[in-house]
Amino acid sequence: MSRVLHDDIDTSSQKKDLSYWVCENKIENVQEILKSANVNVNEADENGITPLMWSCDRGLVPITRLLLKHGANINDQDNEGMTPLHYASLCGHSDIIVLLIREHSANTTIRDYQGQLAMDLLDPDDAHLIPLFP
Repeated sequence: MSRVLHDDIDTSSQKKDLSYWVCENKIENVQEILKSANVNVNEADENGITPLMWSCDRGLVPITRLLLKHGANINDQDNEGMTPLHYASLCGHSDIIVLLIREHSANTTIRDYQGQLAMDLLDPDDAHLIPLFP
């Protein structure tokens, strides 16, 4: 389940940037864009949402791995203070949570602007994930 609606992406100008292709789950297009020397893998939209946040929101493990490999900032915060880990936690994407914490040492102590840790956003059904949060 995604927290952010795909309709939030501005396609009126037919701008098909990195975030657009991440949301479309088109890894081939994402790879092509990442080959560009002048791409900013951390470019945020007007809400402060980065391509990595979109991929974590959607639960897209291969694209998340690819973005991290290309230098995506794992601890970026959007305009609400949420990190990629907050998005993965809120949406219950346990495979992304494991990837971010265990493989890439995401900071689990960052609070959003409402004072919530990513762990606080876990659904009660995902309580088994709490031990992952040091």
